[in-house]
Amino acid sequence: MCWLTLSCENTAHIATIDHKFYGCFAMGHNKLKVYKEANFVVARWERDGEEPLKVRLNRSQMDSLNNFILELKNLEEENSCTSVDYYHVINGNETIRKTDGGCSWDGFGRLITTLFWKKK
Repeated sequence: MCWLTLSCENTAHIATIDHKFYGCFAMGHNKLKVYKEANFVVARWERDGEEPLKVRLNRSQMDSLNNFILELKNLEEENSCTSVDYYHVINGNETIRKTDGGCSWDGFGRLITTLFWKKK
């Protein structure tokens, strides 16, 4: 696993999170790309029908991203909800595929809030 630091990769790409969700009231697709740009780690959030958002990540935000990946890896896949989230994460040489049908985690939503809307 590549922990998100400025020196974790010699290449520009660090991680990609592909998130799809389907349910009775909504469906959509998000893609979060994390990469190096100059001497910074940057996150770019692409979502259905919206302009992409881009932000430079600070240490706290990188820690939040690492925590998201750890939580996702340990997530027990449930099917007790009418909404289902599908995750495909590429992090360095590691690939993670998970399905969350439990309605209680909301890991991607919390991550996006932390990266793009919380005060730095």
